[in-house]
Amino acid sequence: MIAIFPEIAACSASGDLERLGILVRNYFGEDQKFAPNLNMSQIMKNVGIDVQRLPLDGRAALLAKDEKGVFQIFSVLTEGLSPEEEKFILAHQLGHFLMHVQPLIARGDWNVSGYKEAVCPMKRYGQGEDGIKISLEDQEAESLADNFAAAALMPKAMIKRAMEKVQSEEKVAKFFGLPQTVIRRRLQQIGMAAANQPANFIEAAQQIGQPLDSKLAVEAMENTPQLKAPSASSMPKSLAANSYGKTDSRTAVIHKSKETSSGRPKGPKLLKGMERIRELARQVDKGL
Repeated sequence: MIAIFPEIAACSASGDLERLGILVRNYFGEDQKFAPNLNMSQIMKNVGIDVQRLPLDGRAALLAKDEKGVFQIFSVLTEGLSPEEEKFILAHQLGHFLMHVQPLIARGDWNVSGYKEAVCPMKRYGQGEDGIKISLEDQEAESLADNFAAAALMPKAMIKRAMEKVQSEEKVAKFFGLPQTVIRRRLQQIGMAAANQPANFIEAAQQIGQPLDSKLAVEAMENTPQLKAPSASSMPKSLAANSYGKTDSRTAVIHKSKETSSGRPKGPKLLKGMERIRELARQVDKGL
């Protein structure tokens, strides 16, 4: 039996997908409220949607019909889907139901219809365009359902904490039981794209424009296999200054040398390796 909860209906209408995903876990998750790897078949059953597996010419279909005032909702999945694909499709279909079917049922405007998934929503979400031409209205509906599925399966706070803890897309993907492409897209959505974080000392140095001699680079990479880029608030002054463009006066000035009383130049050009980098940092900190 389908029950319509006012809080969920109001959240669906507002388009707040992050909160809607949490409400679904709270209302229908039972002991899965905080589970990273959701059993979506059980969630659908708790919502009142019957899940069946039959041979189909597409990936799945969501069917809703009114039997003399009693609504029956079916999710039909084609055979042979991977566990990851099945989970994402079910979450996608639940999004369709909550945002596109339930409002019509509440108004009494729904008879018999549904949504057919000709392509894989999980691949479309993780990889972008699916190559199928559909109307703008249908594109918006599919995108909403995809994004709801991501919010429900990978709550923002949960995936953020997981990524901060393990610093590995592969491990986070196993944690949520989803492909890395899906994890990467979700991280991008919440402004935490792992692909933008330096993988090692060399990549970090290249991002801030710091020259390295080859011996130092190899030694640093061996001793620092994973270096997280510092935030702007915690970045040392010397490091921040070196992150400006080449034309910036604070960067350009460190390449100048001073004359001693004997006429010999002094400063970073006489130093090599780590000593040179330390001298550069000291001079920038002094505002030279």
